Amino acid sequence: MCGIIGFANLDVSKEALIAMRDAMAHRGPDDVGIFFDRESSVGLGHRRLSILDLSPEGQQPMTTGDGTLQIVFNGEIYNYRELRRGLEGRHRFHSATDTEVILALYAERGIAAFTALNGMYALAIWDSKNGELIVARDPLGIKPLYFVEQGDGFGFASELKGLEPLRRTHRIDPTALAQNLAFQYVPGTRTVFSGVQKVAPGEILRWNKARGLRRERIPPRPASGPISAGVREVRDVVGRAVERQMVSDVPVGCFLSGGLDSSIIAAEMRRALGSGRPVRAYSIGYDADTAPGGLPADSKAVIEAVARKFSIDVEYIDPILDITAALTVENLDRLVWHLEEPIGDAAILNVDRIAKRAREMGTPVLLCGHGADELFGGYRRHIAAQALPVLRRIPAVALSAGGALLGSHRRLRRLSQLLRAASAPAPSDVVRLAFVNQMEDVLPLFHRDVRAQVDAEAALEPHLAAARAAGSSDLVETSQAVDRAGYLVDQNLLYMDKLSMAHSIETRVPYLDDEVVDLALRIHGRDKVRGTSVKRVLRKAFADVLPQEVLRRKKMGFGVHLTLVWKNNGPLDDVVESAARRGWYDAPLLRAMRERARSDEAAAALVYTVVMTELAARRFGGDMA
Repeated sequence: MCGIIGFANLDVSKEALIAMRDAMAHRGPDDVGIFFDRESSVGLGHRRLSILDLSPEGQQPMTTGDGTLQIVFNGEIYNYRELRRGLEGRHRFHSATDTEVILALYAERGIAAFTALNGMYALAIWDSKNGELIVARDPLGIKPLYFVEQGDGFGFASELKGLEPLRRTHRIDPTALAQNLAFQYVPGTRTVFSGVQKVAPGEILRWNKARGLRRERIPPRPASGPISAGVREVRDVVGRAVERQMVSDVPVGCFLSGGLDSSIIAAEMRRALGSGRPVRAYSIGYDADTAPGGLPADSKAVIEAVARKFSIDVEYIDPILDITAALTVENLDRLVWHLEEPIGDAAILNVDRIAKRAREMGTPVLLCGHGADELFGGYRRHIAAQALPVLRRIPAVALSAGGALLGSHRRLRRLSQLLRAASAPAPSDVVRLAFVNQMEDVLPLFHRDVRAQVDAEAALEPHLAAARAAGSSDLVETSQAVDRAGYLVDQNLLYMDKLSMAHSIETRVPYLDDEVVDLALRIHGRDKVRGTSVKRVLRKAFADVLPQEVLRRKKMGFGVHLTLVWKNNGPLDDVVESAARRGWYDAPLLRAMRERARSDEAAAALVYTVVMTELAARRFGGDMA
C-alpha cells in the first residue's frame, strides 16, 4: 500500500515532483523513489508502505531489465504468486513483490494484463519504447486516483494534496456540490473541486505525445450466467478470499463490530491460521449500561461471543460517549485534510480511531467487511426495491402526492422516499432509493445564482448509468449495482482508504475479491433478499459457524445520530454561519435547517455535510466556479 504520483508533458521540475510526492508521506513512511526524464517530460514518484518483500528490492519506481518500462503501484495483487509461476520461465525476477509480476505481465500482454489481476490497485507504467504513459485504477475502485489536465499534458496522484501545484483553479463545482448534499459524496468522475477528476473504476488513462490523453476501459472478463449458489460454495469462496488477502510479511488483523460481515472475516481468519497463531481484532463496543442514548452501539456481549468462539484477541477502542466533544472544528478539520472530499458520514470518526490504535499496536494491515452489503443485499433500500412493482399499481399522481405529504413528517420520511420512488419511471425509481436527500429537496437550499449553475441532469447521471448498465429486471440486483457504482466506491471505500492511510494502515476488503464478486453477481436477487430478510445466502452459508448472538443481531451502522451534535455545539454553529455568509446557500433557509437539526436526523445530516464541505473549501477549494 503506497502513494503514487506522476505527470506527462507538463513543466514540472524534479524538485517539484519530490515535493508533490512527499505531500502524501503518510501513505508510505517506509521508503521513497522517483523517476524523472526531462527529455520525455515524464515523471513518476512513489511513497512506500512495506507489506510484501520488506527488502530494498521492493523499492519503486521499479523497472524492467532493459529499462524500457517503469512502474509505480499502490495496492495488493492477491493472485500474484500464481501469475508469477506462469511467467518464471520467461522472466527473471529480482524481488518477491507483486509489483514486479505486474511489470512482467504488462511486458507480455500490454493493458490486457490488468484483466488477470485479482486485487486492488492504482498504478502507472511508463513505456519509454513506445513513448506511452498508462495509468489504471482497479475495476471496483478500491484504491483512489485523481488527475488534472493541462493543455496536452496531465498529472495524477493517489491524493488531491499531491496535485496541489498543478491545479489552475481553486473553485468549487456547483453540480458536484449539489451531488454532495444529496448523496453525502460526489459520484462518478467529478470531485467537488473544479478541474480535478477521479479516474473511474476500471478505467485506463493512456497518453502519448502524438495522440494526447485517451480514456479507455480495462478489458472485461468473460461473463457467466446466473446461478442458485449453494451454501457450501458461498462459504468456500469467501473463505478462500479471506485466506488470499491475509498474505503479508507484516501482521494482519481485522475490524470486528459483531455484525455478520466482520464476524465471518474473523472466523475465516481463525480457520486459515489454525489454532497456533493469534488473530487480533479491533472493536469499538459499548456495554449496555454505557451506550449513549440514540447512538448505534456495537454490543460488547456480541463481540465477546465471537472472540470466545474463535479465540480472537480483541483490542477495544474507547467509545465516543460525548459526540459534541468529538466533533470539534479542529478534529473535523484534521479529518477533512485526509479525506479531501467532504464525505458526510460520521462513521469516519470511528474508522480514524481504529486505524490510529492499529498502528500503535503494530498491526499495519486490517481486513474489513466493505462490499458485503452491496454484493449480497444488506441495505433497507434493497428491501424497498422489492416493493416498487406492487406500489406501481397505485396511480403515479397518488404516489407522488402521498410522498410529498409524508415528507413533512420526519418519522415517515423513509416511506415518503419509497412512494416518491415508485412514482418515478425506471431506472429513476431505484436510483431515488439510493439518495440520502432527493435532488429536488436539496436545490432550494442553494442561492438562486448557484442553483442556476447546477446541472441537475448531469448530477443524477452516474447513478442512472449504473442502473442502466445493470441490465437486469431484478430490482434488488439493480439497486445493488447502483450502490456498488456510487455509495461503495465514492463514500465507503474512499473514507476507509484515506483514513486508514492517514495512519499508514493498509485496509483490505475480502468481499471485493474477484472470486467473491464473480459468484455474488451470478446469484439471484431472491436468494439474497426476500421480504425483510437481507443477506440470506451469506447468512445461511455461515449459520453453523457463527455464534447465535451474531445471527440474531440486527444490522447497525457504524456512525452516530447527528441530532446529538446539534443540541448544543457553538463552534460548529460558527462553521454553518460561515457557510451561510459565503453566498452559496439561501442563508435564511440554511439557518432554519440548522434549527431543525436539533430534532430532525435528515436535517442534522444535511447540515453536517454543509460543515464538511465548508471545511474542505477552506482547505482545498475557494470560490464557486
